[in-house]
Amino acid sequence: MKKKVAVFANGWSNEYLELTIEGMRKRADEENIDLFVFVNYSAGEDDNERDNIGERGMFTLPDLSQFDGVVLFGNIINMEWERTYLKNEIQKAKIPAVCLEYEMDDIPCIETDTFQGFYELVSHVIEVHHAKKILYVNGPRHNKECIIRRKAVEAALEKNALVLREADIIHAEWSYQIACANMREWIHAHDYLPDAVICANDEMAMGICTALNFEGVEVPGQVIVIGFDFVADGQRFFPMLSTVRRDWTRLGVEGMELLLRQMDGHKVSMKTRIPCQMEIGESCGCCADDEKCKMR
Repeated sequence: MKKKVAVFANGWSNEYLELTIEGMRKRADEENIDLFVFVNYSAGEDDNERDNIGERGMFTLPDLSQFDGVVLFGNIINMEWERTYLKNEIQKAKIPAVCLEYEMDDIPCIETDTFQGFYELVSHVIEVHHAKKILYVNGPRHNKECIIRRKAVEAALEKNALVLREADIIHAEWSYQIACANMREWIHAHDYLPDAVICANDEMAMGICTALNFEGVEVPGQVIVIGFDFVADGQRFFPMLSTVRRDWTRLGVEGMELLLRQMDGHKVSMKTRIPCQMEIGESCGCCADDEKCKMR
């Protein structure tokens, strides 16, 4: 009988989900394993309680004792209740599991090295493009990946004798719309422009570029903007975003390999890390290569 793997994720990060599952399917197909994907759309611990009660139900549908393994998209599962529930169900079913991009007790984790990739890109903006007045656009304050990315920004600034002040942080909750609105508000409240706006994801970076355009500010001519995630929209954007690329397909392949090794009875490392790389586009003031321009 074919083996079955249950996959749990939140659907808001659809490009990440699609590419990572593509990698998982490549490896699963080689072993004739079926994937069953359970996706919900919970969001915000406080503001959407009624909706979230319904969304929780999606994760309670499967009986995990009927599965041979589990993959959790831990970093995009939005509710702590969901992670706790799934961890308890995995333990009750006594089946192996892997968590992507999020550390959970007793479950092996595979993650990308987001710190190093962002540190290198921020250093590029400061050292190559000589940016000194920096704004940072942050996502949700308590999100683990946001915390890591902020630390990377602070480390790159410190290396160059610069400091990130709280007054230089715009909060935008991963959102294009919020980033755009808050950037316009910031411009109206200040009598100078930053040299660079560093954004914790590409969605916010595109929102910042749009806000600056609305206000008659040229990117990158007057202000540099960079993002994180290498999403397709950011590479079709004008200017093409300079960003950090995570190989999501590789994450899916290696995450599934980690699970298969456990399913075969092997012990695995509790933490595996794969590299990120910075991708230079146009929004930092560099020129995108011919291949990227052709793809756009």
